This record gives sequence, C-alpha cells and structure tokens, in this order.
Amino acid sequence: MKRVFLRSVRDPWLFYTSLLLTLIGLFAIGDSGFARSIADGKGTVPREFWTQLFLMGISAIAFLACASVGEKSWRRWAIIAGLASLIGVVLVAVPGFSSAEGGSHRWLKLIPIQPAEFAKVGCIVYLAGVFAGRSPWPRFKRIRTFGLWLDNIAFPKIGRAMPAIIVATICILVAMEPDLGTACVIAVSAFAIFCCGGVTQKSIIAMLVIGGVGTALLVRFQPYRMDRLTSHSRRWEPEYIDSVGFQTVTSEIHQASGGLTGQGIGMGHAKYLIPAPTTDFIMATIGEETGLVGSLTVLLLELILVLRLLGLAGEAKTKFAHLFFVGFACWIGVQTCTNMMMANGALPAIGIPLPFVSYGGSSLLALWMAVGICQSLSRSNHLREVAEPVLDRNGGRDRRARLPGYRSRQARG
Repeated sequence: MKRVFLRSVRDPWLFYTSLLLTLIGLFAIGDSGFARSIADGKGTVPREFWTQLFLMGISAIAFLACASVGEKSWRRWAIIAGLASLIGVVLVAVPGFSSAEGGSHRWLKLIPIQPAEFAKVGCIVYLAGVFAGRSPWPRFKRIRTFGLWLDNIAFPKIGRAMPAIIVATICILVAMEPDLGTACVIAVSAFAIFCCGGVTQKSIIAMLVIGGVGTALLVRFQPYRMDRLTSHSRRWEPEYIDSVGFQTVTSEIHQASGGLTGQGIGMGHAKYLIPAPTTDFIMATIGEETGLVGSLTVLLLELILVLRLLGLAGEAKTKFAHLFFVGFACWIGVQTCTNMMMANGALPAIGIPLPFVSYGGSSLLALWMAVGICQSLSRSNHLREVAEPVLDRNGGRDRRARLPGYRSRQARG
C-alpha cells in the first residue's frame, strides 16, 4: 500500500494542499452543520459530516485509480470523457432519469451523483486530448468554386469547431437544470484551454461574443436570475433584506463580526440562520469563527493550488499535460474567487461550492479525480525526463543517466 501511495503522489505540494483543504472542509462541515442537526433531533454530529467522511474514502480510491493511469491512456480516453460528460448532462435533462431537489434537476435518479460536476473534469480531459493532437490550420490559395470551398474550408472548419459545439451544448444543458454557476465554470475553463490550444484570434472573439450573448439570454429569460442580479445592489433595503438578499446579507454581517481572529470555533451564529451553511455559504461560518486570519488561510491554500498547477503547466513536456494543468488551474481559481466573492457580497448568490471545502460528494470526487490525473501527468513527465539521453563532459553517454531519478546538470539548470 505504501508503494502504491508513493507511486501515486509525484507532486507533494499539489497532493498535501488538496488534502489539507479537504480536512479543513470536513471540520467546517461538522461545525457549520451541527446547529441544524440538533434542531432536527439528529444529534450533535450532522449527517453531512459522516457523508463527507465516507466520500473522502471513495475519493481516495478514485484518486489512486486516476493516478495509476498513464498519460497515453488519458489521451486515448479523451473522446470518451467528452461523450460521457455530454451523455450525463443529457440524462439529467430527460424526464424520469433525474430527481428534483430544491427546484433543480441536477441529480441522476439511478446513481446519486451530479453529472455537471464530473463534466468539469471530463471536458478538460476531452479538450486537452483534442488540442494535443491537432495540427495547425493549413493555408489555402484562393478557391474559385463553391464545391472546393465546401470540401476544403467549410466542412473541415465544422469538424474543428466540434469541441466548442460539444462544450457549448454541455454548458446550455447544465444552465437549464438550472445551474448557471457550474455552466460558467465549465465554459471559462474550456475557454482557457482554447486560448492555450492554438485557436485563432477570430475564433476567440467569436466565442466571446457568442458566450456573452448566450449568458445574457439565459439570465434575461429566467426571472429569478434577473431578480437576483437587479436586486443585489439594493439587498440592504427592507424590501429585499429578508428575501432575495437574505443569505448574502447574513453572510456579510457575520463575516464582518469575526474581525481579525474570529468569535471562536463553534461560537458563530451564521449557521443558525443561513439555509445551507455547509455548501455554498460555508465561508460565512469560517469567516465568523476564525476571522480574517482563517479566511485568508483558506484563500492562500487555494492560491497555492492554482500557482502549483500553473507551475506544472509551465514545466509540462507534452501539450496534453500543459492544457490539462491550465484547465484545472482555471477551474479551481474561478470557482474559489466566485464563491468567496459571493459570500462577501461582491457577487449575488450564484450557487458555486468552495473547492475541497464545501459539502458535496460529486464535487469532492470530481476534484480528487482531477488531482489524480495531475499526479499521473507529473509522473509521466518525470519518467520522460529521466529517459532522455544525457551526455557527459566528453560527449559520451553518461552512465548515471540510467539511474532512476537522476537529472543532469543541464536538466537541473
């Protein structure tokens, strides 16, 4: 077991930071959920705590499984990952396959998971695999006939645009669950991969325009979304403070009351008032009970994750690894900033969990699957570096290059 663990953990910074955030989240879930658990007569330890603890074990198995798969296999399975993501969100949209909770159809009825959470990692694997094997668009001379234009320009461009079409379809279906926050995280992560994958500037501008117009339409034609957006700046007015702006205002007040070092563990009051204190607004309890110090600690750990992923992207030896690290870094960064800005009142309530910290089995499992893939790609890059021929000072092959883990002076410098 120790050998399996050491083989899986090729990047300690990424692994132990993720583990620390998960443990902080487990403690915060137990702390913020016990008030409602006592009120419901279910004891001092909330059900969410035991569920999250159990799902940590499932996530550990998923992490080891993903870390044991090589980069070549991930590239071969990229198309399957994209299709699985699409099928998952399609099943949620089909009546009879999903179960409603809180007015949203986000869960599969047969298996209690949220396909939208797994679509995040699935889309990143899919796009990284597609762009890793894509050749540059060839330059054609002027085409005079319509038939040649169809054969050489139109149909090939439709084929090259298929990844964007698939991701856009996934985002639209997720937004219709409704879960616009998760759809935006998928879209932004995909957009980062498009930018790093060699997409032309014209295509980037077209995606920005289409994405902006599409998001505006999704907000405009959903009354509750428009109401949240227009009333957010007036959330402190008597008309909104006890309705649309209740969660945000309550979170702001109690985080501010935490001051520098907080009210003390277990001494917060936000968990008694906020409807879902263990999920999207878990930072209300963390900020109130541990103060600015605790909030900045969580933010720093999330920042370390993002910076480490960007560092791994810069060190990556293959385009697939580079794009996956970029996409995962964007996923963590965008989701963290959105959740914290929502809890602090800078954004209206969107419904995005804090990575590794908020309660949610599908989110935790998908995140640890992504961490496992990162460890797999780090191991592949390490083995590729060791396998490179190393020359000694006299121009011959250095015998030490055959030793496991040896790096030449040129590689170290």
